[in-house]
Amino acid sequence: MTNNSQTLADALKTLEGQVVESYVDGWKSYWKLVTDVARDPSSFQTAQKEYLNHVVQTVPGNVSKTLQAGVRVYGALIQSGGQLAGELYTRTAQDLTKAATAAATTAETVAARVVEPAPVAPSEFTFEGYAEETLSKRFLVSNRSPHPVDVALEISSFTPDTEGALVQVNVTPQTFSLAANEENVVSCAVTIPPSLTPMKDHRAVLSAPGLPSLSIGLHVRSMGERDVVIEDAPTA
Repeated sequence: MTNNSQTLADALKTLEGQVVESYVDGWKSYWKLVTDVARDPSSFQTAQKEYLNHVVQTVPGNVSKTLQAGVRVYGALIQSGGQLAGELYTRTAQDLTKAATAAATTAETVAARVVEPAPVAPSEFTFEGYAEETLSKRFLVSNRSPHPVDVALEISSFTPDTEGALVQVNVTPQTFSLAANEENVVSCAVTIPPSLTPMKDHRAVLSAPGLPSLSIGLHVRSMGERDVVIEDAPTA
C-alpha cells in the first residue's frame, strides 16, 4: 500500500470512529433520560434539563471533530486522486461550511431552550391544614435568558374533583415581566374550605403557558375542623 493510500485509509478510519463516537454519546445521553424518568416520573424536568445541557455542551465539539476528520479524508483524496479529487474536495468543503453553520445555529437554539426562565423551587408544594386555614409558600422565578420575558401563572383544576368545595388559590403576583437576568419572588396561598373532605388528597398544577420548565404541583389536604380552638379571652 502506498503512503497516499495509507493516509487515505487512516483518515477514513478516523472519520468513521468519530461518527460512531458521536452517535453512541448521543444515544447514551438519551437513554439516560429515558431510564431516569422511568425510575422516577417526577424527575422528568430535571432529567430533561440535564439532557439538553449535555447536548449543548457536546454537539459543537462533536461537529467540530467530525468536520476535521472529514477535511483529513478529502485532503488525502487530493493527494491520491489528482484533479478529480480536488474538485470533489472544493465542493465538499463548501458543503461542510454550510453544515457547520447549520450545526452552530442548532446548538444556539438548544441553548436558548435550556436557559429559558426557570423557577428556583421544588417540583411540588404541600398544603395540609384545618378548615378555613390559609397556608402559603414562596418561590423564586429567575429569567436566565438574555431576553425579557412575560410570565402569566395559571392554576389547573383539582383532581380528584373537590365536589363543590372551592379551594381558593391566590398567586401574587400572577402576571409580571422579567428583564434579562432579573428575578421575582412569588407567593402562593391556599385556603382550606370547610366542606373539603378531610384527609383526602387533591392535586393541581401551577404553571406558566409557554414556559414548560415552570411547573409546580399543588398537593392540598384538609385535616377537618380543629378539635381545640384557642382565642383571646375577653377583658373583664
